[in-house]
Parts: sequence; C-alpha cells; structure tokens
Amino acid sequence: MGLAYHLGLGHPDLAGAELALLPGDPGRVPALAMAVGEARRIGSHRGFEAWISWKQLDEENRLPVAVVATGIGGPSLTTVAEELIGLGCKLLVRVGTAGAIAPDLEPGAVVVVTGAARLEGASRHYLPPEWPAIPDLEVTEVLLEAARVSGLPWKAGVVVTSDTFYPGQERLGPGSGPPAPWLAGTLSLWRELGAIAYEMECAALFALGTRARVRTGAVLGIVVSREKGEEVTPKGLEAGERGAVGVAARALPGLLELLTSASP
Repeated sequence: MGLAYHLGLGHPDLAGAELALLPGDPGRVPALAMAVGEARRIGSHRGFEAWISWKQLDEENRLPVAVVATGIGGPSLTTVAEELIGLGCKLLVRVGTAGAIAPDLEPGAVVVVTGAARLEGASRHYLPPEWPAIPDLEVTEVLLEAARVSGLPWKAGVVVTSDTFYPGQERLGPGSGPPAPWLAGTLSLWRELGAIAYEMECAALFALGTRARVRTGAVLGIVVSREKGEEVTPKGLEAGERGAVGVAARALPGLLELLTSASP
C-alpha cells in the first residue's frame, strides 16, 4: 500500500479512522488528541504532527479519530487533506483559530463556519471561481449544537480565507509595509458584507471536500478582536484554542454518527 508521501503514514497508522480533526499548529495536536480520548502519536513527517485517538462511545464501542496538523494556509492544508482522504478519511473538520472582524466577538468566542470568502488561490485548483466554498450542512449542524451547549460565546457565519496573514487581512507587514492599494479598505468591506472573521484555510478545505465528495466543517476559536487591536496575546491565544478544542470534542459523537449515514 505504501506511505502517504508528505505525511509518512500508511493505512495501519490510522487504524481505520474515517474522521480527521485538523488543527494548523502542530503544537495544538496533543491537546486536541487527548481531548478526544486515549491517544498516541503516530508520526511527525515534514512537521505534520499526527496522532490517533480513540473516542469511547459506550462500554463496548470506541472509534478511532485522526488528529493531524495542516500547517499554515490552503496549499499546506490540501496536501494533508488529500493524503488523509487517500488513507480512508471521509469527514474532515478544521479546528483552528481566527481573528474577529465582527464587533461582537472577543477572544475565547467560538465561530462555526457556514462559508468562506475565497481570498486565496488553493480553492481555485478544485472549483471554478463562481462556485462557493461551503462546508457540509449536517457537519455544520452538529458543530452548531456543540457550540450552543458549550457555555461559550459563539457565532455562526462566513469567514474570509486569506492566503496571507498581513496584507490579505489588511495588517501592516513587518517586511512589506502597508497593504497594496487593491487591498486597502477591504476589512471594512468584508465586515459590511457580513463576514465575521479572517483565517487562512477554510475555503481550501471546503473546496476540496466538494471536489472529493467528502464531508467537511470548521470550528474556530477567536484569538483577537480586530476592532480593538492587532496583537494576539498569549491569553487570547490560549482562550481561542481552548474554545475550539472544547466545541470539537463535544461534537465528536454527532460527527462519528454522520459517518454511518449516506455520503454527501
């Protein structure tokens, strides 16, 4: 069967897992994996930290869940997601972080993503520009219910997926300076249109899911409010990560149940 080229993993490593949780940062993988249940590390090839966890559903039944870091941005995420699909995964959920542009979102709040504006290029390798980047409806409903019962502040809505952290999100780049003229003012435009946060991977994940006919979804923890400043503090980062992990963990029984239903 061979090993996946970038992940360095084979079918036995995933133990039959059909659900994959995808944080960006490899440093977030252990906490997310252990939030699922009994967990062990299965690899870390090219920085793609990978663990397998076991979700105990009842006294007799437990199911494997893969937790794999995707790195930053759509190109890196799609590389990981493509190989996980090749290894048998049928449901992929991004568990990440985002910067809020909706004024009512603070660090520690959770966003359940209903769609992504495609301010990036990776999704165009899967879908024509006219096609929207949207997650699976049933996956999104499961994540919404987990957010509702989490006790955390939460919001559902469209995010803006940007290829860049600085100019695409209208930040002052340490090296590049102010955003180019064609990006100046876009934060206000996205907010006016109803987008609630910036991030860097959702559009690519949803586009790949549509193309590959696998289920996708995303839950994001807010780490900074762009209304109040640009700095991501350690406190804000920790709160956002904790929120996203908590909602994802609550959603697991429902997500695993979807795997027994018909394909999207």
